[in-house]
Amino acid sequence: PDENIPSVARDQKNLQGLQKKLANLTGQLGDLKQALLQEEYNDVKKEHSDWTEDQIKRESEKRVSQILEKLGL
Repeated sequence: PDENIPSVARDQKNLQGLQKKLANLTGQLGDLKQALLQEEYNDVKKEHSDWTEDQIKRESEKRVSQILEKLGL
């Protein structure tokens, strides 16, 4: 019944459009996070060439988490 009210139908259409945009942005954010993680991994590997792969991975993940936290993400 509410779909017959023009403002409700318009709001539902707007909501669907926003949900699609949000899903797209969430995907892009995930891609950017992976790229940042790779960059940090490379930096940590250069800085600490004697570290194990596990240590490098943990440190790079920690750095990325700190960056995202500062950005409020």
